[in-house]
Amino acid sequence: MADDSRALILGKLKENLRGMTISQLVDATGISRETITKHLLALGYENEVYTVRYGNAEVFCSNHRKVRDKDTIKVSIGNRTIFVNRLENEFGEFIKVSETRKIGEKWETKGSILVPPEGLKEFINALKEIQERPEKLQN
Repeated sequence: MADDSRALILGKLKENLRGMTISQLVDATGISRETITKHLLALGYENEVYTVRYGNAEVFCSNHRKVRDKDTIKVSIGNRTIFVNRLENEFGEFIKVSETRKIGEKWETKGSILVPPEGLKEFINALKEIQERPEKLQN
């Protein structure tokens, strides 16, 4: 029964990309406020949901946001593959730079960063600057 309630709550959060308050979840699921609060706490520990505060309101969001891959560039550097993706979700567009390795039949991301498009030029300039700096001496 607990798994069914948790799945229902998570399903509602996935349907509502901008998130939902506890009151909205109570109305949408018919589950009691206390039970929803307990399940949201557990889902938070499992990294399935996160919260956003808007003044006094606490909004719960699914960590399974819908992301659309608009474009991808693959760069091979030695035995590493760097993917540069232009992604879009309900909050807008962003650039993801990730190091990815193929292990068996599966691609595994070793690390990534997100850069908002409006900060891309500044990010590229910082990369160029760090490359051009003389090596610092070790103490």
